[in-house]
Amino acid sequence: MSVPQDDARYREVDALPPGAQGLPALLAALKDHSWRVRRLAAERLAALEPTPDIIAALVTLLSHRDETGARNAAAGVLAQLGLPAVPAVSALLQHADPDQRKFAADILGELQRSEATDALLAALRDPDANVRVAAAEALGRVGGPLARRALEGLLTSPEVMLRVCALNGLAALRAPPSLPTLLPM
Repeated sequence: MSVPQDDARYREVDALPPGAQGLPALLAALKDHSWRVRRLAAERLAALEPTPDIIAALVTLLSHRDETGARNAAAGVLAQLGLPAVPAVSALLQHADPDQRKFAADILGELQRSEATDALLAALRDPDANVRVAAAEALGRVGGPLARRALEGLLTSPEVMLRVCALNGLAALRAPPSLPTLLPM
């Protein structure tokens, strides 16, 4: 059930002028405690021309650990922006914080763009297991011959989760491994 204040903030976001004039207010609305306000702001942001400034602001929101709703909304918008978001999100795979790197791999998987393949392949060697698993999952969503070969290579990984992700990814790509490959597993 929404409260009157939530409805008022929703109407404020809904009344924002179209285009970049409303950008600061839309970015602020991603931090709203109401999921309806965040969702509307995310929809409006995803409809804007994906400029480097918008993408940079969304990537910055990903680092706000204490604002889960804003982080998730920003990730969702980045995943909708398509190819223009790939370079900035790929660069996030180099962040010092493994949480940021995992978030980047997840978003790249949602983007499903082959341009992210090289960055995801590199992330398979990340020191953090969660990042490696997220990269493997993302490769299964991105697809393509390089992703398929990498996933096939993970079938012999000593890490169980990477093998499971590889199997799931190959199944999603409709490229199941041969029975002799599966038997040792």
